[in-house]
Amino acid sequence: MLLCQVSSILHILIRNPYGGGKQIIIDVAVTSIDSTTRTNDDKPEHPLVVRRKQNKQRYGRTTKLNGFAFFAAIFSYAGQMDVVIKNLLLEQIRLKLQLVDDEVKNSKAKAIMKHCVRSISAAINRSASRNILLKATNMVNLACHTQ
Repeated sequence: MLLCQVSSILHILIRNPYGGGKQIIIDVAVTSIDSTTRTNDDKPEHPLVVRRKQNKQRYGRTTKLNGFAFFAAIFSYAGQMDVVIKNLLLEQIRLKLQLVDDEVKNSKAKAIMKHCVRSISAAINRSASRNILLKATNMVNLACHTQ
């Protein structure tokens, strides 16, 4: 797996995905969900879907022309994960488990997936906390400087 950080956007390249097929590029984005983006309480995933479509429109054609499969991994600061990346992770977990055992128990795959989701959520929370602390520090410094 190859990671590269470009202006707070993370792109992940999976060279040899389990199950074969094209190399996969995952565009990771974290978005906030508030009253301006989540206008309908009956569709809590709507902001994630909108962001996924934007990223797919931006990068999808280029990656397809270069022979890659493209997935937009959209997460919210509240811990939500887009269904597309959940399905990709679950599929890769199942395919990896099949290498060890022909019969994959659904409960084992879900347990590993749960661990992955918790790890991702923890990383997002740490990042969000750092950003909040940095902005609060900058505001305090600016207030002290102006006085």
